Amino acid sequence: MSLTDQRRSDTRLKIIDHAANAFGQKGYQNTSIAEIEGLSGLRPGSGGLYRHFVSKEEVLLAVIAEYHKRVKNLRHTLSSMEKKSPVDELREVFDALLAFASGEEAMLAIGSDTTGLPKLAVVAIGETWDEAYGIFRDLFERNGIDETSSACMAVGAMGSLYHYFLRLGSWKTTPLNINLYDYLDNWTKFWSLIFDKELQEARSTT
Repeated sequence: MSLTDQRRSDTRLKIIDHAANAFGQKGYQNTSIAEIEGLSGLRPGSGGLYRHFVSKEEVLLAVIAEYHKRVKNLRHTLSSMEKKSPVDELREVFDALLAFASGEEAMLAIGSDTTGLPKLAVVAIGETWDEAYGIFRDLFERNGIDETSSACMAVGAMGSLYHYFLRLGSWKTTPLNINLYDYLDNWTKFWSLIFDKELQEARSTT
């Protein structure tokens, strides 16, 4: 890669990074091209962003695509973890998601309200959610739970975590003031019970 191409690539990534933060804090509709340019080290209003993207929508799609890659990489890492007891596996996934979410406040905010977002962006966010649900579906399926039950459980497990982290990231408070350690303990107990029940049913039918 030439020095010019490297600089273009660096600028493109910088635009994606700063646009994600701006979209997360102010919303897609309230963030201007000029503002993204200024945050990215380009002269605001110069049109420099258009050397890398054709529109603000394309910037948003690139933001979501980069996030999708990170979620997919996390899923791949967790899918190859050592098999343990249901409780230990759930805790390991929880810890990994907690670490992941702590650096993804902007993306959690963008995904929390798709009102006013372009249709292609809404579709891309949905596909990223499916990738995230897959983290739990993989866990349940590799322990012998059928595909449909695994998918339903994955939506419930991930959905409850997302709500907790979104509340914490957006409002800096937790639902019903539940601290993280109590939430972790009770979330793990709850899903372990469901996990064990489904495992017993799966074994009884084989």
